[in-house]
Amino acid sequence: MPRTRTLDTATLDAAAKHYAVEFLRPDVKHPNGKGKFIKGPAYVMQDFFNFFYKDEFEYLLTKIRGQLGPDTLAEFNALAAEKFTPRDDAVLAKLLADNLAITPDGDHIPGKIGRSNMGSRIVGKRLDNQDQIKNNYWPIYAGEEEERAANSGVADPLPPTTPKA
Repeated sequence: MPRTRTLDTATLDAAAKHYAVEFLRPDVKHPNGKGKFIKGPAYVMQDFFNFFYKDEFEYLLTKIRGQLGPDTLAEFNALAAEKFTPRDDAVLAKLLADNLAITPDGDHIPGKIGRSNMGSRIVGKRLDNQDQIKNNYWPIYAGEEEERAANSGVADPLPPTTPKA
């Protein structure tokens, strides 16, 4: 069975450049006053909590370090050591299972559907609020296609399709 996730290094390379530049800026909080940072080292550290997968986390960390000069790298490493520690492999495996329904090796977990929306399928047509005919979409979650193919009964039934207009 094909693996459902690959490491998108091109996107991560661009993200590493972005974070390296942001690390050199002063800290700026969002003007709404809710405490989120939108620039600076605090923003970079804050965003690292959004990387749930070990391979992404480690790849990005290495690439950011490669973008920084020696003085800034020392500052980055000190702040990183203070703000986060690598997650335990069991925690990372649980995140993969919960979000993508895969093992750390990338294999689908039979009987499981993840929380991540992987796309959508057209299940019919509908009228919008201006009486225009639009496609009606149904989300596809990680592992759902494998469960449908296995006819496991884990996936919600698709809604009845409506005739094409």
